[in-house]
Amino acid sequence: MSNTTRFGYGIWVLYKPKGEIGRVKSTNDKCVFVVYNCDSQWERFEDYTAAATDPNDLRILNIDID
Repeated sequence: MSNTTRFGYGIWVLYKPKGEIGRVKSTNDKCVFVVYNCDSQWERFEDYTAAATDPNDLRILNIDID
C-alpha cells in the first residue's frame, strides 16, 4: 500500500516543516500534490499549481476553512 493513499482529494493538510496549511489536489506513489497558496480562494484551489510534498511531512487536519 502506498504511503499516499490516506490523502484524499480536497482534504486539508498541515506541512509540518513550515506550518503551512494546504489542500490536497492529487497523489501518486511517492508524493502528495498540495496547493498551499491560492490567494485565500480555497473554493478554487484546484485552479492553482500544487507542490509535490513528501507525505511524511504532512499531517491531516480535521477542519473546514471554506
